[in-house]
Amino acid sequence: MGGRPQSEVERGFSQRVGARRTRVVRAGSREGLLSRLCLPGDALVVPTLGGMPVGVPDLRVLAPEARGQGRAVVADNTLASSFGAAPLRRGAHLAVELLDPVLGEGAGLAAVSLSRDSRRVAGLDEAVDALDGASAGELEALVAALPAFDLRRRAANDEAMVVACYLRCHPAVSGLRYPGLPDDPDHEAAAALLFDGFGPLVDFRLAGEASWRRVACGGGDARGLVARLEARLCRQGC
Repeated sequence: MGGRPQSEVERGFSQRVGARRTRVVRAGSREGLLSRLCLPGDALVVPTLGGMPVGVPDLRVLAPEARGQGRAVVADNTLASSFGAAPLRRGAHLAVELLDPVLGEGAGLAAVSLSRDSRRVAGLDEAVDALDGASAGELEALVAALPAFDLRRRAANDEAMVVACYLRCHPAVSGLRYPGLPDDPDHEAAAALLFDGFGPLVDFRLAGEASWRRVACGGGDARGLVARLEARLCRQGC
């Protein structure tokens, strides 16, 4: 990939996700960013962590299969983040991480990381080069914000594990999804892709209900969150 050399913060993203090069760019929305990358119509675009109920794709299977078909593999790494997943080491050509969780809602920046063999996807490197890069001030703000973000991320992951273990034992809960639990259907894929935790989202379903409910962790008070959740379930007669 041509263009200017990576900044120090961009090199950090590259090291964490296994990239050849990263650019921090002005992104807007996820959809807008992906459209500007002019990806092939058959590109496989998957979140490293997400969905409803929350899950983790098995890139060990999906990436080789898509590559064998000549398709581009793009990982949305926003929720897991570069501190929690390295999808380029699992076969993705491109990783995209929106940085609102780091810098605050509306920041509008994203880290776009290219694999070592991304040039096999025609036009991908050139499309990334054509994106508007972040300013020096925006990069400085990102450097300052990343350490606190990683601490929040770790705390949220720990909190989610506590909540998941609580819900796993609750008699009113008929369905539970959290990839950190050994009996979760995505646990094996999650253990192969994620590190330093399994994310902040816990989804559960109550007996007699078809829809999933979500607990988004991150307040830093696992005991308090469990107590509030217990009170909520009790009010609903559970």
